[in-house]
Amino acid sequence: AVVSTQSTGIVGDATLPQAMVIDVATLNLEIPDSKEPAADLSKQAKPEITHLFRQPEKRPPQAISAVFTGLVLLPALVLLIMWAKLGANISNIQISLSSIGFHGGLLAIIAIYVNFFLGVNMFTTVKCLAGVAVVTFLCGQRLLSSIAAAKKAK
Repeated sequence: AVVSTQSTGIVGDATLPQAMVIDVATLNLEIPDSKEPAADLSKQAKPEITHLFRQPEKRPPQAISAVFTGLVLLPALVLLIMWAKLGANISNIQISLSSIGFHGGLLAIIAIYVNFFLGVNMFTTVKCLAGVAVVTFLCGQRLLSSIAAAKKAK
């Protein structure tokens, strides 16, 4: 059996008196006649698919992980020591709902990042982070507004 089809492009506009007709392609397919009836594959069992997963990468020794964690946390420890040495001024911290919400939101964001690092997938992390980030932003905006108003009043 021979199947033939032709593709034509027509380019026209309201201002053109006659549209341009362009023959783009002609396709002729020869399909051999088959003596066998086509097999109905939809009712037959499909072959089982077996997957080969990559072996997980080896983790570093516990001592190397502990040293790396210590090096990552070292700047925070240096910060706390320097604050204590310089006499950090924490007398201006306001105890209010917005202050607690903002600082609690920051701690929650850090906890979400730690959970992501420990194995929670990205989609769960983003969902949790979206809710916490909105609350942290609103509380932080209100906290900064109240601090600015207090400084303006002085």
